[in-house]
Amino acid sequence: MIAYLSYAFKYYVRSYRYIAPLVFFFVAVSMFYKDPTNQVMSSLSFGNFIIFVACVWLANGYIELEDETQQQITILHMGSVQEYFLAKLGFISIVAIAVAVYAYFYPFVLHVFTAGVAPVGLLVGFAASAETAMLGVSVGIFFNNRIIAKKSRGILLLFMVTVLSLAGRSIADQMPHSLRFVAFIFPPVSQTVFVVGNWWSAALYDRVAGLVWPIIYSFLCLVLYLKLSQRKLYY
Repeated sequence: MIAYLSYAFKYYVRSYRYIAPLVFFFVAVSMFYKDPTNQVMSSLSFGNFIIFVACVWLANGYIELEDETQQQITILHMGSVQEYFLAKLGFISIVAIAVAVYAYFYPFVLHVFTAGVAPVGLLVGFAASAETAMLGVSVGIFFNNRIIAKKSRGILLLFMVTVLSLAGRSIADQMPHSLRFVAFIFPPVSQTVFVVGNWWSAALYDRVAGLVWPIIYSFLCLVLYLKLSQRKLYY
């Protein structure tokens, strides 16, 4: 696994596919936190939108980086198809968590916040950042040429799912109560952002759902990706 991570890092760096999403990420974070504020939780929550978009973009660019020949060679070196795809997920997950860590600590290091926050608020903010990053990975990995053959269709679907993820809670609020369950189909980014931004006033159910459902959702997506990728490799 360590050998693969070293190989993946070097291969990824040479591809330059990370440049555009990272430029977007660094510019967006610096612009968002350019002015001091005393709204700690709401600022951290909105920063999760930036983390999500950046991680979707990074994951989508990375997951099908290798051509088929190079992929087969790497699998032979790894000794197992399952280990290969697990290692791929491991690498992009590390990248995503690094993005989340940067976005979370950036305003604290630069003293952007003019008010303090309780330790539980800090923990909630960091957990939400990491979870949102993994939701981005979970979305970005699916829309690749192996799972969706037509690239233009995959990009369009990726864009639609990303937008619906960002606006999920607002859309659900406009639906009849009996249909609001539809919002759970899409990555619960907006729900997590809402809960973090309103942590001190949110109901217990919303707090639990906002922090636990993203973990379950990401796990299910990653498991599904592993199954689909291994099946599509030979069919």
